[in-house]
Amino acid sequence: MSVPILSYVVVVTLLCWWLILPTVNSLNIPIGETHGIISYIVTLGRSPLTNIAIYLLLILIPNLAIVILEFFRSQVIEGNEFLEEAKGTWNLNILEKPKILSSFVLTGILVWILNIGRPTSEFFTAVARDGFHFGEKIGVSETFLQEPRAFFERGYILIHGFGQNVLPGIIGEFLGGSSKDITFSILVVYLQSLASIVISFLILVEIAAFISEKHKWKVLLILSLIYFALHGIVFGLIDRDTFFILQLFLAIRWVRLSLTSIENERNLSRSQFIYPALLGASIPISFLYVYDRAIYFVLIFIYLFGYFLITKSRAYFFKSSTISISALGLTSILLSLLFGFSTLPTSIAQVRYWMKVSGLFTSLPYPAITVSIGSLIDWLPILLQSVVMAILWLKFRAECFVSNKKFKTFLSENSVPILLLLSAALFMRVALGRSDGGHLISPGFFAIFAFVALIGYHTLGQTTSRIPWLQLLSIVFVAASFINMNSVFSAANLQGAFDFPAAVHSIISQENAKLLNPEYLDTANQIQPELKGQSCFYTLTSEGIWYRILATRPCSKYWYLIYSTSHETQKDLVKDLEEMKPRVILYSNGSLGNQIDGISKETSHLLVHQYVWQNYRPYMLIHGNWFWVRRESEVKLSDLLVPRSDSEQAVGHFDALAPSSTNSKLNVVASGWSVAPNGQVPNENVVLLTFNSVGKSGKLALLGAALASIERRDVVAVLNRHDALQSGWNITFNKLNLPPGDVKIRAWAYNSTEQKFYQLPRSHTLSVEENL
Repeated sequence: MSVPILSYVVVVTLLCWWLILPTVNSLNIPIGETHGIISYIVTLGRSPLTNIAIYLLLILIPNLAIVILEFFRSQVIEGNEFLEEAKGTWNLNILEKPKILSSFVLTGILVWILNIGRPTSEFFTAVARDGFHFGEKIGVSETFLQEPRAFFERGYILIHGFGQNVLPGIIGEFLGGSSKDITFSILVVYLQSLASIVISFLILVEIAAFISEKHKWKVLLILSLIYFALHGIVFGLIDRDTFFILQLFLAIRWVRLSLTSIENERNLSRSQFIYPALLGASIPISFLYVYDRAIYFVLIFIYLFGYFLITKSRAYFFKSSTISISALGLTSILLSLLFGFSTLPTSIAQVRYWMKVSGLFTSLPYPAITVSIGSLIDWLPILLQSVVMAILWLKFRAECFVSNKKFKTFLSENSVPILLLLSAALFMRVALGRSDGGHLISPGFFAIFAFVALIGYHTLGQTTSRIPWLQLLSIVFVAASFINMNSVFSAANLQGAFDFPAAVHSIISQENAKLLNPEYLDTANQIQPELKGQSCFYTLTSEGIWYRILATRPCSKYWYLIYSTSHETQKDLVKDLEEMKPRVILYSNGSLGNQIDGISKETSHLLVHQYVWQNYRPYMLIHGNWFWVRRESEVKLSDLLVPRSDSEQAVGHFDALAPSSTNSKLNVVASGWSVAPNGQVPNENVVLLTFNSVGKSGKLALLGAALASIERRDVVAVLNRHDALQSGWNITFNKLNLPPGDVKIRAWAYNSTEQKFYQLPRSHTLSVEENL
């Protein structure tokens, strides 16, 4: 008696995981070239390739084990033996009425979408006040509207693409005007996310038709219940996915429709050639929408060419490929005429840039995998991909090697699962590249429905027996409700669906002032007079929202500080600031952009801060937003720093250097105190650190800065000065910014009257190891 293939594959996969997980979870590939980037993953000394290696090991080792086992098996598992044959014929009458059933299913899907996707004022407010993430979507929209063609010529760095980082602000401006453009921009972002969900259900319709055209609506009901149950737990679709989801829908539909004409291509409908045209035209547009998803679909596009080359006639392949490539070229020309001929080259150049640095810049270690319910999002998509690969391999062996089935027939019969599996593997790059909750959800949809499509096609679609649909639906419904009852029953909440238009209307009636952070708005009003005559603005906080609030363009194409990741790009940013010379810049505040993954911007972008510390001075502090102003004239660093032997004006002390508790190997904390001169406002009481190699002729270089604002009661007691209470300072720096060998660290306190830094008593020597 043969073992059911599904149980066999799952058992072998889980057994392999049990054996290798301790090793996989402890895997750490040493980091290589960093291009001067200092990020969390760099400080760990862990290569971003580690996450990819973990994924490949979890995918390939179970498959390799199954391949080896098959050489020792005397009996080949039958390709269609996934589940035991269903018994019984108990069915509900409604299930045999397609029109009623289709209306029921589509209504449930629509109601679920309206309930799950219903916007709230809390959501809109939270988005608007996230100056970092929302700022990426609207920060340079005004800049584009002012000079559309020059926008691409200047090459503003977009981390996602035009469709994500510019388009929402443009549409928001047209729909909402100056008083509601923020509201409508968020609405665009929301609708982009909602569209990805809607289109994903179109993919489910295609999967259902692929599994069984005859029972499409019954299958779609099952697929929808699975979707309802696992949405938000194992997978989620966001605004960045929308265009890729649309492209994948067109690809799956094209492939599925082509299956009906494998034997008789003469009867092929001409309408099918709409799909290669649409897909070809979508390629250039996708590079404007989101960079990484565009690359993913290019790979799928190439796979489609290979698929049709194998499964169809040469005439069909030639015709479809010619149409696709022609549409691609025509769309590229139209986009170039519309936005300028630098549009697509600029987008491709940015793709190359992010491919080079994004792993070092954004990567986080993949969570340690434990096969438990609480961590489904970490391991289930990988498990399902491994299982699908193994089943496909076993079917290929049984059907093509044993039963002599043609490879093109095998490929056609498994075309949709393979497309979904390929998408899951590509979207694993998102999860592996930035392994937090918001990115781990990316491959789940594709992995789950690749598995469901494969199992469904070879059970429900290929069985000759009468399927007990009511029993099957009941089991799926109970299981889905157990997993995520609130989501499943949202498909029946008609009242919530009816409230959807009112919810949208209530939100879009709000003006910008009600959504934006009131402290940011007040800060903008106070700082505006200081910006008169300033042609551009720059913020070191990586918050694009400031460019919108202040209605000005950035002074650099690296309009987010964090986009200038390497030494080379930091030098480019410094060159831009030196050329534009903005009088006032925003130096820091309490936002996310000041410290990414625990790495301060002063550490990750030291070259830029060295320029700012030398050419700007502390100025205004408004609601925690610390602005610096450009010095009236350029000054050499040697003239800016006053050694201790030349003056006794600085009141303070450089107490100690100590390893940081967060990373004792690389991070060092310098501490001390500094009392501001009489009449100096608190936000000007800045302390700078410098370093130079001991015993070498190297000049002093700036290392760090901080505001003296820590409570020091011991200093008050010693000096008997109550104004010394907030005189303490701590500055954390990273050894990766220092040369190897013995390095002398000095501290300097700012005097706003002289606009110079005076050395504090005592310096410290730090030993920096080679090859940290």
